[in-house]
Amino acid sequence: AFDDRVNWIGGYYSLNEDTKSRTYRWTMLDLPRAGTTGAALNNLRADAQTYLQNWRATVGLPPTAPGIFGHIDQLNFIEGEQQAIFGEVTVGLTQKLEMTLGVRVTDDEGRTFSMTPTDGFRPASPGDEPRGNIYAGTLASVQERPDFGNNTTNKFGLSYQLTDDVMVYGSWSEGFTETGINFVNVPTLVSPGNCQAQSTGFPLTREEIANREIGIRSDWRDGTLRLNATYIDASWDGMRVVALPIDPCTGLPAPNPYPTSDGLGDASGWEVELTMAAAQLDRWQFNVGLGIIDTAYRDAGFFDPTSGSGTSPSAPCAYAPDNSATIGVQYD
Repeated sequence: AFDDRVNWIGGYYSLNEDTKSRTYRWTMLDLPRAGTTGAALNNLRADAQTYLQNWRATVGLPPTAPGIFGHIDQLNFIEGEQQAIFGEVTVGLTQKLEMTLGVRVTDDEGRTFSMTPTDGFRPASPGDEPRGNIYAGTLASVQERPDFGNNTTNKFGLSYQLTDDVMVYGSWSEGFTETGINFVNVPTLVSPGNCQAQSTGFPLTREEIANREIGIRSDWRDGTLRLNATYIDASWDGMRVVALPIDPCTGLPAPNPYPTSDGLGDASGWEVELTMAAAQLDRWQFNVGLGIIDTAYRDAGFFDPTSGSGTSPSAPCAYAPDNSATIGVQYD
């Protein structure tokens, strides 16, 4: 279009997801309970509680509440729907300079069907397979995903062709994750001194990422050597982290982790990539990539230094490597 100086693309995106999940956990079965009914069923017997706290003190762990939430059997069916419209246009401002603009508008919704399991119970012996249909159940409740409205993300980029073999570019773009809600059994005050584990919904807003990138793409030695270099800086807002709820009866962390969007993250890094195709080996191509990555949480959101839940400011992001390397060989 316009003498081939304008190129564009537009489209519609739709995604429907259905997920079934069942979580079964039974902990601390070897420690006696205070009783067999009511609140006593979820509390350790006095001598067992004393033994447990003495052991934790010996190994340097903080004390725990007398209540235990050993039996967890959760069956959920989850539906997710996402629709988006998007468009991108690239304009040749000059013979060597191009500008790219893009936008995407996304809407998502979903729901969780909490089921009461009716089959596939825990086997009698460890290591045995569950019996029956582990996803069989009757509908207990339906929880709609919170409506956080549409989400608009944008993209802007410039590229400049220095020579036929060397191009430099810069871009700014946004990304996101879809909304959600997780239901976790957490201690809830039912009556004074009685805090039972009840299913509680934790809404998750969108995680939003702003990405800034500059780089160079170049070919050398008549196209037999390719050298690419890239610097990427990204900020991650609303990062989801795992926290521990506080038992309202004891004021201590309970062993039921839940996801939260209160944390914030900040990550930056740069990467150098080298690609070489040796002309004397004709069809062979060798690829070598090197990267250095530096990440950090910039805000705690929620952090409890005693239990270790939440994020610690200035600590590296979880599971983020300090370095990366790739080596590849290709034969055409």
